[in-house]
Amino acid sequence: MVDLDGTLVLGNSFHEFLGGLWQHGGLAARRALLVIAIRRALSRGVRGRQLMKLRVVKLYSRLDPTRAEAVLAATVGACLAQISAPVLSLVRSRADVGWRVMVASGAPAAYAEVLAARLGFDACLASPMTSDRPDDELIGERKAAAVRAWLGEEATTSAGGSVPLMVVSDHRDDLPLMALADEVALQGSAGERAAIEAQLRQPVAFSLDPLEKQADGGLWLWFDDRPSGPHDIWEVTTILSKHRYALLYAGEGMWQRVLPGSSLAVGVQRSSFPRPPSMRQRVGIVARRRIVRDRLGIFH
Repeated sequence: MVDLDGTLVLGNSFHEFLGGLWQHGGLAARRALLVIAIRRALSRGVRGRQLMKLRVVKLYSRLDPTRAEAVLAATVGACLAQISAPVLSLVRSRADVGWRVMVASGAPAAYAEVLAARLGFDACLASPMTSDRPDDELIGERKAAAVRAWLGEEATTSAGGSVPLMVVSDHRDDLPLMALADEVALQGSAGERAAIEAQLRQPVAFSLDPLEKQADGGLWLWFDDRPSGPHDIWEVTTILSKHRYALLYAGEGMWQRVLPGSSLAVGVQRSSFPRPPSMRQRVGIVARRRIVRDRLGIFH
């Protein structure tokens, strides 16, 4: 069982869904998203977040098929660009020896099921959010119960009786699910893993770090709202000659704006893509490019 956001996808898939709706949903969808955002700002707590997600999914469900397909394609494409290579490698290594692999996520099923299928997963449990019940979001105990039911069905249809469970996650929200697991793999920094492991009944079997420096690999850039790498120093120089509005991964989850004449020595090498920049950084660098470069014609 693999979590989606922060685990299989290093970023936030729902943010990519929102971006797809904004870009491809049309003017009416943009207006609706602004109203949803205002209502979310005026609400508090988990229920406010769940209601916001429900409203966004309903908005998506009302789009005409052409726009809906464009939103879905943009969402899945953005998520595929942010896949955690170590997590996917671990999952596929189990699939290669006969394990059934599944995504279990609080993300809306509207795109989570498509993404899981594209990556070759056998099943996907995600938030249906097709009713007026925002508490259908598949998180915490509800996710654990859904996985327990799925395991029961697997045991019934297999000749081997009980089905072993490995949970791959990055967040303490999955602690109820980890309590069911025979093995736990955690993705996160050493501090994040330690905080979760302190609440587990067994040691972590696999630790995957999306932030630390890696012995092999190269530099990572973020431009055109996509990751690019690993690159050697000469490749980075060539790319920056054409893409002045870019971010460079500097380690410990930090990305820095690359300005003309900036030293690339702050760049941290990794063989696999690190966690993406914050949404504020992403919006900022895209806005600079589109306004300063594309509209005003200032390239440096």
